Amino acid sequence: MISLVVVFSMFIILFAIIGVTRGRTREFLVSLSAIVAIFINVILETYVVGYKEAIMKNGPQGLFWVRGAIMVIVVFLGYLSPNLPFLITGQNQIATPRLKNGFLGLVFGAINGYLLIGSLWSYMADANYPFAIISAPDKMTAMGKTAIDLTQWLPPHFFVPPMLYFALAFGFVLILGAFV
Repeated sequence: MISLVVVFSMFIILFAIIGVTRGRTREFLVSLSAIVAIFINVILETYVVGYKEAIMKNGPQGLFWVRGAIMVIVVFLGYLSPNLPFLITGQNQIATPRLKNGFLGLVFGAINGYLLIGSLWSYMADANYPFAIISAPDKMTAMGKTAIDLTQWLPPHFFVPPMLYFALAFGFVLILGAFV
């Protein structure tokens, strides 16, 4: 059996490697799309009357699937970001030397792994680990305690209003500054 903390760490490393190959600009757009996905889930569950109750008719597993689907679809659309040649070729101030671009891509890629996989883990924990293949962390083991402690720092628990609103505003200001 492998700990969720180890799987989470492996996914963060994988996303960091992907970030190096894609570069900082594209990875930043994915980071912002992950924050937007969390925002969509919060807005739907908070302000759309009857939304959460309708989904909960299928139990907590239904809520996990809807939240997860929104997260994966929005982040996938972020990964489909357009190839904007002026960002890469040096015609703009955004283009940077490869080492700096790769390093920042690594950082943003790791952040994307944290945002995507961390959100899915958080949604799964909220649904009380509804899958037979994945079991809840055991409080009696050191790794289980670490996993339980880590769930408090996963994106949906960290990005709550008003922090979520500040993150969105900051991200969009950066995009406006970079693309305009």
